[in-house]
Amino acid sequence: QIPACLPLTKIYPEEQRNSSNMESATTSTMANNASSTLPMDQVRAMIQACADNHVDQVQGFLQQDRLFVSQQDLETGMSPLMAASKAGHKALVQKLLDCGAPWNAVDREGKCAGNYATDA
Repeated sequence: QIPACLPLTKIYPEEQRNSSNMESATTSTMANNASSTLPMDQVRAMIQACADNHVDQVQGFLQQDRLFVSQQDLETGMSPLMAASKAGHKALVQKLLDCGAPWNAVDREGKCAGNYATDA
């Protein structure tokens, strides 16, 4: 089981969640977190674990730092939620959303997790 996660309000302050341009606030917040807080190789490993439905690994990353749920690959913009959505891992997608994964973050091609889910 993935541990209970922080509510979205703990990850994104109120002023960012209410921003008129939520996508910009979300992706810029994630890019800042990824570059200054978490090593990119670990972010990529989290994304791969989500793509491969390795729930134990995902749980380990989230126990290490709950910000992993909101990180994006700086080159591609891929997020854990996008990777799980693309692979069709519905239970993991729900767990990531419950942990506060931003559903409206976009990658470098302008695609969000919903786009990946419907393309799967």
